[in-house]
Amino acid sequence: LGMGTFARPMAVARDAARGLLAAALPAEAGR
Repeated sequence: LGMGTFARPMAVARDAARGLLAAALPAEAGR
């Protein structure tokens, strides 16, 4: 396992976390 193996999952996890936050706090942090 190398850095390349974690590069994709980390990017996907970041995007997923952003999506979850945006969907969970649209009225609180959206504005």
